[in-house]
Amino acid sequence: MDLFWARGYEGVSIADLTAAIGVAPPSLYHAFGSKAGLFAEAVALYQRSEAGLDLERLASAATPGEWARGLLETAAENVTKHGRACLISNGMIVSHPDNREVAQALADRRAAFRRAIETSLLRWLSPADAQELARYLVTILQGLSMQARDGATMEELRPIVELALSTVAQKEPVVGT
Repeated sequence: MDLFWARGYEGVSIADLTAAIGVAPPSLYHAFGSKAGLFAEAVALYQRSEAGLDLERLASAATPGEWARGLLETAAENVTKHGRACLISNGMIVSHPDNREVAQALADRRAAFRRAIETSLLRWLSPADAQELARYLVTILQGLSMQARDGATMEELRPIVELALSTVAQKEPVVGT
């Protein structure tokens, strides 16, 4: 996971992986089927452990703004803590055509996360507003991730989070409060 997180999918060779894991290539292929299979496992581990964006933890939020603050602050803290871009958001932005399926798998995870955000926001917003705000928040999350990769600190990202939250505050809840 750390190799893929630091270098992206295409920046890691089978030799790098076997050296890091301490196994011979046949053992790696037997266990994971392929580099892509190992990458899928690494991404799943990352999502469970390092990504830290468990939307269920935000369930107690009373407003969309409070919910979004929890999401954005947690994300900014996570990416600045490690100084690495999010593996799922930025692990394979561009790729060789031979790796289209691996890139699509990450795109599918990003889309699923966006839909999960949208579903969470339906508690307060209309479906159209929840969809729009979910896409906006994911865009901000991806930007925070890339900024952290380029060396931005939490102190530098905090004003971006606050600016994004001012946009979230413009959305008027139409269902409950």
